[in-house]
Amino acid sequence: MTESTGETPAEIAVRTVWQRRRPDAVARIEILEEATAALIEGRLDDELRRAGEEAAHKLSGSLGSFGYPRGSELAFLAEAILGGDAEVQKEDALKLAEWIDEMWTEIEHPPGTSDATVKPAEPELVDTGKASPDVVVVEDDSILAELLLHGLRNAGYQPEWIDDGGKAVEALTGADARLFPKVLLLDVDLPAVSGIGVLRAMAETGALERTRVIMLTAHASEEETVKTFELGAFDHVAKPFSLPVLLQRLRRALED
Repeated sequence: MTESTGETPAEIAVRTVWQRRRPDAVARIEILEEATAALIEGRLDDELRRAGEEAAHKLSGSLGSFGYPRGSELAFLAEAILGGDAEVQKEDALKLAEWIDEMWTEIEHPPGTSDATVKPAEPELVDTGKASPDVVVVEDDSILAELLLHGLRNAGYQPEWIDDGGKAVEALTGADARLFPKVLLLDVDLPAVSGIGVLRAMAETGALERTRVIMLTAHASEEETVKTFELGAFDHVAKPFSLPVLLQRLRRALED
């Protein structure tokens, strides 16, 4: 617990990162709102629909981790409506509009009180010239990555961030690997190479012999979970996650 506020390091991380990145979350809700307005007016094109789907996907994976579980649930439902190839119905717009209103209401309540003495952590893309970190975070959502990096640093770890599956394969596997973390927090849904593809590359090159992998995913199916364990993942955590619980899972990976 901290002396100044009585908060745990994880609670401070959640609050301070939210203070910094709330405008980015707001921008995602606004994209979802724009797609909904276009649907109501009969002008929803494929580009805006996909933008709304992507915004909903990232909101579903992050809002709950900042203490807004209903927002994550509603974003997940919105993603289901906007995703896929089926035509979106106008009646779905009424549901979307109601859900967006709920999101706005929920995020009006901050996850904690402000503390000017705590400096938000800037997310920092991996610098392969540095000493190998304790933990590498592979996550394309910069808001969620910043929460993880801040929480890890507050807990005493030395983390690095990679935002792309292809970059992760290059940095973590093969004879030219330059990062050798003890634990890898690996998102499933990544650009270039999926998290499962990264995990497979690590298994094939022997990188899993030195690194424990905890998979992170917003849409964990039984098939996907089984596949990751078959490939050698140590653990599987669903988004949105509780930062204290995730840190406990990480500690278990380090101690086991």
